[in-house]
Amino acid sequence: MARLELRSMLCKEPATSFGDDIEVFVNGISAGGQFPIDQGQFRDLSAFSFGFDGQAEVDFNEDSDPAGRTVIEEALAGAGVQAREVKIKDDGKYTFFFEVL
Repeated sequence: MARLELRSMLCKEPATSFGDDIEVFVNGISAGGQFPIDQGQFRDLSAFSFGFDGQAEVDFNEDSDPAGRTVIEEALAGAGVQAREVKIKDDGKYTFFFEVL
């Protein structure tokens, strides 16, 4: 079993003109609830760690609506902190940082 350690998110461009309210889910489990974020802001997610086998599905909701997804493979274990570009709705651009142990 691998562990997915969340690190942070960087908002490069929000999906809405007034900032976003994002919630992160790993295999259906919330990582701390919804939080506000706007262009240029980081959100620390390092308090959240999830066990998984094979792959972990990371879903992003914006204002409680499904807005984006990325899949993290167990094969990344030991590769250090990774950055993944994530699209939220049509216009939101984020960088999601994580590590697989």
